[in-house]
Amino acid sequence: MGVISSRMGLPSGREVLLLCAVLGFGQAFFYIQDFPLLYRLAKAVLPALALLVGIAILLGHLRWGVSYPYAVVLLLAAAGLSLQSALRSAVCFGQPVYWGLWAQIKLLPVAFYGIVLYGLRRFSISLEEVARAVSAVGVMTLLVGGFLKFFANPEWFSASGAGEGGRLLLYDPIRGYRYNLYLPLLALSTLYWAHRWWTAGGGRYALGVVGGIGTVAFVVQSRSMLFGLLFGLILAGWRYPKWRRLVLMSLPPVVVLLGGVVVYFEPLELLSALALRSSTAERVLFELGSDPIRWLFGMGYVNPLWGYTLQDFYGVNFWTSDVGWLGIAFELGLIGVIAIALFYVLLGRALYRMPEESDASFVRALQDFFWVTVLLSPLVPAVPLHTGLYASLLALAMHAGGGLPCRRPLSGTS
Repeated sequence: MGVISSRMGLPSGREVLLLCAVLGFGQAFFYIQDFPLLYRLAKAVLPALALLVGIAILLGHLRWGVSYPYAVVLLLAAAGLSLQSALRSAVCFGQPVYWGLWAQIKLLPVAFYGIVLYGLRRFSISLEEVARAVSAVGVMTLLVGGFLKFFANPEWFSASGAGEGGRLLLYDPIRGYRYNLYLPLLALSTLYWAHRWWTAGGGRYALGVVGGIGTVAFVVQSRSMLFGLLFGLILAGWRYPKWRRLVLMSLPPVVVLLGGVVVYFEPLELLSALALRSSTAERVLFELGSDPIRWLFGMGYVNPLWGYTLQDFYGVNFWTSDVGWLGIAFELGLIGVIAIALFYVLLGRALYRMPEESDASFVRALQDFFWVTVLLSPLVPAVPLHTGLYASLLALAMHAGGGLPCRRPLSGTS
């Protein structure tokens, strides 16, 4: 299934390092606190290292024959939005500015763009190697998810309230046992396997696609990602004329699957989730009100390390991450909304300029993953939550020829 190594035997040191890089720069452990060392590496060490590399690029001390389009712009944009959010939270909530800056650490991994692009060029990493590493992460996610689903001890689960995260295994009275697996890389892997199956056939790719859908639907129980993934798979199949009839025939089963998942999750729980999103959206609109300053610059974000959270101000069911673009407007204002929308345009442009001669299946999977992200953006603010992942994808697209001309030839592209 596109395992790391294309040959039999143990993976090489280069392949292991690339796998670790995909996990790190893909932010697989950025929100999982069960593994303290990996959590600290993902949350602090890697972003700090990337920031140092970004500053070196900014000062012109890191070249290696490579141009870094957009690196400076992304760093300055993230810094500006972080400062804006910190100042606004100080005005609106009385939070000290330094806590407000720390609250926006999720934007810092935008610095991954520079270090990832440098690493790809410096070590001449091809697109096929990245595809195999991403595929390997997908396989690992399937295996971990399957093991936890069938063998996890109930005592391993942490009690959680609505919307709480930070743990791999969670339990709450409404949703029951939850497995907080990292889904973006699994979704990308599943789309890649789908394209491989559409073009080359093979039961292992079909098995991977089924496993990816099953993990999202019945292990993680994420309705939004399931909807996005099924949309991506339909989009993937529609690219190939000989499979379009099969895609059309698959639409009724897809509808049945979505309906079955709703029943599996219990309709009352779905209604409860929709009610929570609705109440958060209404409260955000009420707080922004008719104040043009609030709409333009937002209200910032409250850092739990300060001793308070947004829930202390607005109630336990207030979660800005549940309302997508509206949540971004609350935190960063329309300035932040426009900045992130421009990032989407930049990423999409780079992905669609990638040549397909190197690995057409992976290039198309990246493009479909982009549209899945755009489709889900009204529900899930993917870029603020996973800034490092999307900055890394932008670097990969630039590396593969989707950006400005570079000073040295690219590996694995024409």
